[in-house]
Amino acid sequence: MPIGAMPFRTAYGLWVLLNLALVVLSADLLWRGFGGQSRLRSVPILVALSFGPTVFLIGSGQITAFVLFGLAGFLFFARKDQPFYAGICVAFTAIKPHLLPLFAVWLLLEATRSAFGRWVVFGGLLVGVFMSVPPGLSNPALWKQYLDATTGPSSADHRHVSEWTPPLIGWWIRQAVPGQPFAVQWLPTVIAVPVFVLWWFARRSQPPQWEARLPWIVRASLVVAPYGAYAYDLVLLLVPVLATAVHLTRFPSRRAFAIGVAFLVCVNAAVLAMMMAKLTSPWYVWVTPVMLCWCAFLSRQAT
Repeated sequence: MPIGAMPFRTAYGLWVLLNLALVVLSADLLWRGFGGQSRLRSVPILVALSFGPTVFLIGSGQITAFVLFGLAGFLFFARKDQPFYAGICVAFTAIKPHLLPLFAVWLLLEATRSAFGRWVVFGGLLVGVFMSVPPGLSNPALWKQYLDATTGPSSADHRHVSEWTPPLIGWWIRQAVPGQPFAVQWLPTVIAVPVFVLWWFARRSQPPQWEARLPWIVRASLVVAPYGAYAYDLVLLLVPVLATAVHLTRFPSRRAFAIGVAFLVCVNAAVLAMMMAKLTSPWYVWVTPVMLCWCAFLSRQAT
């Protein structure tokens, strides 16, 4: 809101700088949260700034850098065993909750069995409520407008979420169904959530393992997201990418390092080439699954 009240050029410049700062800060927090070596702290910053989705993020002026910061801060404070501060950071992930359905379920499940999990959820709810007050006071009709925008039909001002064309498996499944009902697009989420809950209950006697489980939960969430997850949202893939990079430094392997760098360069080049060719969003559906396989492959190679 304060930035929106400024002249456009000033606001745009500040917004770009703020997003860049958040990406850099998030990369550093993730590196430290995953236990990366201090002497290599320039590595995550280089990876983050050269990452294809970061270019989309800065170029489009999107807000996903705040969500990335929320994940990074959560991991950093979870490693320090400071759940309330971790929860404060978690609140930022609620800016785009559809991108992280499994992460949200994970936090709620953990809150049922430990004080740590409950403090995380409490911190997130507290900050979420506090952050809702200023816009609500300045615009009392805010929530009605939000409801109208999400449930009402498309208009000259916006397209309803059912008309979006995201790079998601669910969207492609929907295209193959006669009539293309929007509910079909939610099928991956509907299947993934109960499967994840069953997986968690089978391992509820184990410690939460925030550092080990966060990367793959973020990857899986982006795969099964019901909508959104555009190229600029894929900046969240820095979570598993940097986790893999830290793993490579712990188990140095020249072969794995060479393969990892070459593959990441190729993915970035492909994403940027698609951007230059102005391909539509659905064609970026391959990025998250490919990055998922890349992280899994390198983790095996480096052990």
